[in-house]
Amino acid sequence: FRSNWESMKASQESGLLVGYEANGSTLSVADLTKDCAKPEVGGNLTLGMGGSSIGHAGNFSTDGTIYYASSMYTAEIFAVDVANPKQPKVIPAQFEHGAHDLFVAKEGTRGYFAVPDVYTQALGVGAFAVMDLSQIQARAPNAKATAISEMTWEDGSTSQYPILITYRGKDYLMINDELGSGACDDPKKPQWGYARILDLSDEKKPTLVSLIKTEAQDPKNCQAAGMAEGSLSGFGV
Repeated sequence: FRSNWESMKASQESGLLVGYEANGSTLSVADLTKDCAKPEVGGNLTLGMGGSSIGHAGNFSTDGTIYYASSMYTAEIFAVDVANPKQPKVIPAQFEHGAHDLFVAKEGTRGYFAVPDVYTQALGVGAFAVMDLSQIQARAPNAKATAISEMTWEDGSTSQYPILITYRGKDYLMINDELGSGACDDPKKPQWGYARILDLSDEKKPTLVSLIKTEAQDPKNCQAAGMAEGSLSGFGV
């Protein structure tokens, strides 16, 4: 790969490695089961009509047989069946949401999508959606991925890296914002993104549990953090 943004993922369950070409449309599969130091090249697949997709991120289903490829800038998700790594194929499906990044759990039936994607909504808002992927996991005809719940916030932007964790029998989602939503003049909209933990005990009503900030997010350190980073807004520090 020339570059793959956040798409390069390996599945422990299937032993596969998948990458989705950054700013391109090619998805490539490699088999690590024989020797992870010497991946066996699998199949390639061009995504999007006429190769119109723009690779950015993605992740595997829990069984490692489906790779969800996110074309953030075209607001598209492609469910790619990699059960045969030499012949990957798209599972025809409709998605209610695009995503910047995503995580799949619950035996492949749930997706945790970091939205909004930058194609359909303006920057300055952080968001995620719990997605029902049951039909896609079952390879149902005309499968649809629908939103179970959605949540937004104004103190972050370009959300990414959602990870479902279980603690003391309860489900939580950790998610980070790649960018801030403001600048030094508004402490409610900081210049740097940060992580947050959400309680998903009721997946229809996610609730905020904790914000995880560093000294860079403290308003009194805003100017100093900007000087150190070389910018007063942009990627989190």
